[in-house]
Amino acid sequence: MNITGTREFAAPPDALWRALTDPQSVAGILPAAHDFQVEDDGRWRVQVVVPLGLGTLPLALTITPEVLAPYREVRYTARGRGTGVLIEVTAELRIASAATGSHLSWEASALLRGAVASIGRHVLDPMVEYQISGFLETLDGHPRATAAG
Repeated sequence: MNITGTREFAAPPDALWRALTDPQSVAGILPAAHDFQVEDDGRWRVQVVVPLGLGTLPLALTITPEVLAPYREVRYTARGRGTGVLIEVTAELRIASAATGSHLSWEASALLRGAVASIGRHVLDPMVEYQISGFLETLDGHPRATAAG
């Protein structure tokens, strides 16, 4: 599954960058995330509960951030597992100046293995879109993404 998108933010690029790369900010932005921990090696461990139709899917994720270009581009690689599923997600986020603040573009790919993957794209695609939408809405109102400088 591959997803791309863009969004404009009123925040300046440096504020958006801080919100997207500071572990405490990300912990507050990730939908349904709890028990967020920063490991000594820079990786983040987080528990996420993803809504799945009539139930939920608890996932234990390890997220590895990698700065590709300071204040402009970051890659996140997430690997994890839950009951009946293994997941791998890679997302690249790019920030650019825009006339009214910042322009964010992203590319993400997700690979699911196990019983949950058999549900099919007609269920999984809307679930992923919902998670991304929730992340972006929360980011748009996050204090670190709205504060200047």
